[in-house]
Amino acid sequence: MDEEHAPDTRSRILEVAADLFLRQGYIETSLSQIARRLGLTKAAVLYHFPAKDTILTELAEPMLAELEGVLDAAEEMEPESARWAVVEGILDASFGHLRVLAIANAAWVARDPVYRRVVAINNRASRIIAGPGAGLRERVRASATLALLARPALFHQEDPPQDVRREALDAAARLLCDIGDSAVPSPVLPHSRTDRRRVMTADRMAAARRLQAAGTHTVADIARMVGVSRATAYRYLTSDPAEPRRSST
Repeated sequence: MDEEHAPDTRSRILEVAADLFLRQGYIETSLSQIARRLGLTKAAVLYHFPAKDTILTELAEPMLAELEGVLDAAEEMEPESARWAVVEGILDASFGHLRVLAIANAAWVARDPVYRRVVAINNRASRIIAGPGAGLRERVRASATLALLARPALFHQEDPPQDVRREALDAAARLLCDIGDSAVPSPVLPHSRTDRRRVMTADRMAAARRLQAAGTHTVADIARMVGVSRATAYRYLTSDPAEPRRSST
């Protein structure tokens, strides 16, 4: 088998194309440039990929398949579990496919079929995050949450991924604070001396324990998100969940 048709030529084309797309942009990269970088003829590249957009389609396939898998699994869950399965799944997929996101961020020019799949994924994810019977408020917050998931992973590659993930989930929790029966309550804005912290209600306690179980927030973070003092949050989070407690201000 000659070099042009060797089994690994296809993967080499993908690797070189991805590098050129990142370095100089998708639009500015031609099939001839890809071929020259590989020491092949343009015809050899066309043998494997009949058009440039088919290269982008194949580069994007693993990410798109992972995202669709997240949505397939979420659609079998209860609404609240599904919502956070989508939020965390999309965020983790974003960290796992930064190269493709960087290429796509420059220009989504391969409208068929990659762009249509991206739109379909976003529409399905937005519906799951918004929840059944969602109104305008829920739908807008769901779409805003989707918008913030990939960009932190892409734009903060110099920072520790686990820290970026924690902050992105914190931002998502704030956007979704009024969606769902057990969503995280709205955070309290800086208050004056005359303001009183809210009591640790059952809903806030449940939200605080979910955040604690996730292991992504400090007690101070949790206190801020549920709107109680750090001392109150610490007292409840270190108590026996089965032990009843009086409300505290």
